[in-house]
Amino acid sequence: MTQKSDRKSTKKYPKYRYQPGLNGKPGRGFVVLNGNRKYLEEAYKSAAGWKEYWNTVEQWDSNGRKPLPTHIKSGVSVAEVATKFLGWAIGVYKNQTQQGHCKAVVQFLIDRCGSLSVDDFTRNTLLSLQKELEERGMHGRQYARQSVNRYVNLIKQIFAEGEYQGWGVSERTVDSVSRVRNLKRGRTSCKEYQVVDAVDDKIIALTLVYATPTVAAMAKVQRLCVMRPQDVRNMRLCDIEIIPPGFPSGTWFYAPFEHKTSAAGKKLVKGICLEAQEILQPFIEAKKDNSKAFLFSPKDSMAKFRVQERDKRKTPVPPSQVERSKRAKKRSADRKKRLPREQYSNTSYARAITRAITKANKAGHDIPHWHPHQLRHTGVTETKARFGKKAARDMAGHSHSKVTEGYNHPKLERIARVALKQERIFS
Repeated sequence: MTQKSDRKSTKKYPKYRYQPGLNGKPGRGFVVLNGNRKYLEEAYKSAAGWKEYWNTVEQWDSNGRKPLPTHIKSGVSVAEVATKFLGWAIGVYKNQTQQGHCKAVVQFLIDRCGSLSVDDFTRNTLLSLQKELEERGMHGRQYARQSVNRYVNLIKQIFAEGEYQGWGVSERTVDSVSRVRNLKRGRTSCKEYQVVDAVDDKIIALTLVYATPTVAAMAKVQRLCVMRPQDVRNMRLCDIEIIPPGFPSGTWFYAPFEHKTSAAGKKLVKGICLEAQEILQPFIEAKKDNSKAFLFSPKDSMAKFRVQERDKRKTPVPPSQVERSKRAKKRSADRKKRLPREQYSNTSYARAITRAITKANKAGHDIPHWHPHQLRHTGVTETKARFGKKAARDMAGHSHSKVTEGYNHPKLERIARVALKQERIFS
């Protein structure tokens, strides 16, 4: 007969409950005291388990049914754990977008709960943060449901990694925040992601008239070569192979050093059509002495713009303006003003397209808003209509491939055939 049946007390005690294990881990027994779970070390409903259960509830009862100290508090703040997680994430995640998400979540968490002890961060704390993200977002702009779930899951990951790495986060805190559920479709006020549609080539061409030469070239190459935005941003001369052995004249292949599925060990190859080759020629010529430099650079674009503005000037620069420029540079250095970078980011590329659309509409055109990722959908749609599903799949990069050795040769031949037969769009 178990110890439970020997009890004659009329007092009501909390139930002896069971938590199933996840990812191959064994389940555990627990008891809920004052709304918090107290996990038991012994096997569930074994003789030792019942003994531990009764010792726990009797200790709780003798304490006036007040919360029992479950562990020694570490004294570590949420800000300390979040900062350590960000350093870890930057070393692990090479994708700029993923790093950006981690930075945004860490900053949001520190602003709201940075001084709070990790031991006092509970499920209700995370629920309040989830509610804030659902209603106002991080910057007063409402997010889509999927974005809210992504950020909440990143907060859970911060505490899970903190417990795994030994940064002072207890298992109790990890168990508490892990019970927060993701928002479900139709059960929240958040909007849903919209399906990405293709954008007409006439609209693209008209928009790019008002873009800077570098951004216009990027968008044209992305559209012609059916690339993702990050693929065209990452273009370097060392990643382009011109006329590989065994392929006809005019064949160019491009293998991004980093792409969407590179973390999964997959490979990607892109065929560069003749019109895209002509667009890339001046950028390749400018980078021939540094093959690892990015072909499309905001720093180079700004330098060209300043040279053009100086060439347009009809009067000499007065000494007072030279002095003002020196003082402005010093103030910028003191304030650590952001200078043009060597590579475009996803956000700066998208902003440049948005600015071009705004300029075009101010000039009297009626151009709807579109973003760089729609260029890829336009390219896939046209390639599928002209060359079939396999060619569209290969051009979009939905399968394994590489530039030179170790490739499926028929697949490369399809990519080369499509690239060489691609019709001209922008010239």
